[in-house]
Amino acid sequence: MPTKNDPPSVTLQSPADGNISYSPNVTFNCSATDDIGLKNLSLYANTTGAWGISQAVNITGISNSSTFTLSNLSDGSYTWDCLAHDNANQSNFASSNRTFTIT
Repeated sequence: MPTKNDPPSVTLQSPADGNISYSPNVTFNCSATDDIGLKNLSLYANTTGAWGISQAVNITGISNSSTFTLSNLSDGSYTWDCLAHDNANQSNFASSNRTFTIT
């Protein structure tokens, strides 16, 4: 039976969309699943003023949940998302970005 070979599915677990934090340190949790096998998971954010990878981890298996922490963030509103890559060189972000505010 042939393998389906779909791109990864990504879910943003926390923080919730629109979260307001009174701490400059924020912990993010993303989960990913894939029918072939996961390769890596990256946190993307615009906390430096430009959209880009903030942190990345190598992962394995067909299901994974990873935590990332960004520290010493300045007050402001930011956008974040996670990108997963699988062993078939396919990738996918979560279905929509989330926002959070440091105040």
